[in-house]
Amino acid sequence: MNRKIRLLVCSLILVLSFGIMPIAAEYDPFEGQINVKEHLVNLIYEDGEVAGIKMTAPSVGQWSTFLSEENQNWSAHSDDQLVNEVTGGNFFRVAPYTYYGSSIWYTDGSKEISYEREFTYDQLHQKEIDSGKRIDQVQTYFGPKSKLTLNIYLVGLDGEDTLLTSDVSYGMFDTEYMQEFKVTGEAYDIEDFMSMFIPVTPNVSLVYDYLEEDQVVDIRIRLPRVTLKFVDEKGNKIRNDEMKEIMVDEAFTFTAPTIDGYTIVSSKDIEEVYTAVDKEFIFIYKQDAIDPVEPVKPVEPTKPTEVVKSSEPTPTVETLPNTGRDNNLVNVGILLVAVGFAVLYFRKKSINNN
Repeated sequence: MNRKIRLLVCSLILVLSFGIMPIAAEYDPFEGQINVKEHLVNLIYEDGEVAGIKMTAPSVGQWSTFLSEENQNWSAHSDDQLVNEVTGGNFFRVAPYTYYGSSIWYTDGSKEISYEREFTYDQLHQKEIDSGKRIDQVQTYFGPKSKLTLNIYLVGLDGEDTLLTSDVSYGMFDTEYMQEFKVTGEAYDIEDFMSMFIPVTPNVSLVYDYLEEDQVVDIRIRLPRVTLKFVDEKGNKIRNDEMKEIMVDEAFTFTAPTIDGYTIVSSKDIEEVYTAVDKEFIFIYKQDAIDPVEPVKPVEPTKPTEVVKSSEPTPTVETLPNTGRDNNLVNVGILLVAVGFAVLYFRKKSINNN
């Protein structure tokens, strides 16, 4: 009888053990929802040092959500959705934001930093199982992007500047939250663009890091230029130099002009693919032959003639101005008076002699 009772008790224990084992195997101490919170973050500075962080809810999405078996996925808002957020901290302005990362907080006070833009409930739950710690909540962070305005001016042959483009871009800048959460800044690369032009602004940087402060950068560039020279075989200039600009990605073609009195002896045509390099081409001409001219026969010299001495100049008798009377009558009257005096003179002398 006692033996039968003992067998019955053992059978009951065995049945109960097999029934309890599946229940124990299915028990999950970390089962439950995981809270995910979203924050816009801005650093607060005092005397140039980070004094704290200001966190506010974004204007899009939900400030707080719960992941579970039924609600599995979380993904960061795209930059296009965060273009009109208001910054806080030491300054306020409407600026685009971007996803910086997240911190996973455990109930024991420890935390884990993640930079993944999306995660699932199953992934977080597996972290709990692997670590043996329950997740208290996940904090996700969205920070402001810095603005970079790049003004490109094209300098023409006349030296005048023309605004070619004004490019505005946004990017993350180097920063650190709570001395643990680090954000690696982005950079704007203009190397490919600048490879097509010749910089006029000295020491132009090809990469610009985004800074916390907005930046405005002015760069002056120009197109490559070709100088054309025209000389004779001795290198003497026979025509004014010409300078031309080459358009981006366009081949440069040129045909040497005709110059009166000369014939080109160098290559006449030029065709060059586009490169951002100044070039110089020299066209060489040969002077055309000149037909000989018959010499002029020399003229026989004539015998020199005797030089006739000039006579003494005749003194000029000054005359009174014409009064309007006939000069001939006056002369006759003077002559008659002179003859009359002569007759009287000789008559008187004759009387005296008698």
